[in-house]
Amino acid sequence: MSRLVLALGALAALSLSLSGCGSGGDTPIVVKPIPPIGGFYSDPAIFDASSGTFKGLFVISDRQEDELTKKLHFIGSDQDTGAFWNVHGEWTDEKTGKFVAYFSHRQDGTPDKHGELSDAGIAWDATGSRGSATWVPMKTPSFKLKSQTFKDPNKVGGFYVEKTIYSSKANSFAGVRLVGANYFPNITFVGTDDGTSFWSVVGNWDNTHGQFRADFSAIGRGGKNTTGKVDHDAILWTDGQYWQKECIPPAVMPVPPTVMTV
Repeated sequence: MSRLVLALGALAALSLSLSGCGSGGDTPIVVKPIPPIGGFYSDPAIFDASSGTFKGLFVISDRQEDELTKKLHFIGSDQDTGAFWNVHGEWTDEKTGKFVAYFSHRQDGTPDKHGELSDAGIAWDATGSRGSATWVPMKTPSFKLKSQTFKDPNKVGGFYVEKTIYSSKANSFAGVRLVGANYFPNITFVGTDDGTSFWSVVGNWDNTHGQFRADFSAIGRGGKNTTGKVDHDAILWTDGQYWQKECIPPAVMPVPPTVMTV
């Protein structure tokens, strides 16, 4: 009888220990899954839709063409001129949302930065010379768009919409494409066809002035050797794609009424 009591007591103690309730048990650590990193972000310290610029707006893709990879592509603008840059990055610990972005490639004094993704957005470990330490997710557009003409056919970086997909009434980024061209002779394109999944394609400048090539076959948007050409306010692709260049129209301030004096 005493052996049975001892055996039952030992089993009870073992059960408590394994469940984490005993004196020697360890509470299991639950790691919360990170959200998808692909999408639009804004820097609340500098983005102001009423200013008429994309300054403080960024897009990220973790897809090489349409396949998830360890590589990251960033395109954005943080200057008053509205110029768009692109930089590359990579996951350092994808499970916990940690990555590095090689901003030093911009050669403007901005250092490489380590970031951490969470539901709140992206927290950066250094702010560099511009902006804040946080990028906030932007699920839907918070601004209006207006067609913009090219001032220089060699400066194609910017914000575009594919007219066959994009609808301003849909309140979605579906059909939006961003172009970054500061990795000459390469050009990076990041876009979304549904407003949720963001692909990236790397093309290159052609020998013809204002013309470039890209392989869109992997994302189902064109051929392997699609040629693009700048034309007035759009990029025209030989496979029929039509990307219209856009800007944010500045807010029109109401004119105060004239006070008549007698």
